[in-house]
Amino acid sequence: MHRLFWFLSLLLIFLSGCQMAPSPQEAPRDPATLTHWQAQGRFAYKTPEDGGSATVRWQQHDQQGELRFSGPMGFGSAELQWSPHHATLITNKGEFSAPNAEALAFELTGLPLPAEALVYWLRGLPWPHAPAQKHQGEPHPHGLEQLGWSVEYDRWKQVQGYWLPHRLKAKHAHNTFTLVIQQWIPAP
Repeated sequence: MHRLFWFLSLLLIFLSGCQMAPSPQEAPRDPATLTHWQAQGRFAYKTPEDGGSATVRWQQHDQQGELRFSGPMGFGSAELQWSPHHATLITNKGEFSAPNAEALAFELTGLPLPAEALVYWLRGLPWPHAPAQKHQGEPHPHGLEQLGWSVEYDRWKQVQGYWLPHRLKAKHAHNTFTLVIQQWIPAP
């Protein structure tokens, strides 16, 4: 009788588990629709003449962005702000302006960074205004080639329904940079 009781108890537990409805899985959100966000992490770069690293905080609102660097990159801290047709770089050495963020990013790091493309690369997407070759992986891209840069993705995490890269490494000739995102904050 004791065995029958245990057998029936286990059978009921098993059957009740089988009757549970599977939890619905939310379909992943398209990272191309993510136009407002904050990302915090670390940035490191190396050129034939220089190199450095910094903590970064990136805020993006459509086509306007702000990137704050702090750390041992030779200037203490800096803030790069951009919008279409204008960019400003603020460092402890002064304030500099240019028609685009690429010119100021070069001033800051010596890297020929395609800032407009980087807004897309950061989300694991090719920049839509230039040909690109995507290296598709499962379930996320392993990288892409665009504007002479080779971009590699090796860490992805899901944040509020978006699968987003958490580390990208990029190389252009003898120039490299790595961006590690420690926290993504998508905004509506």
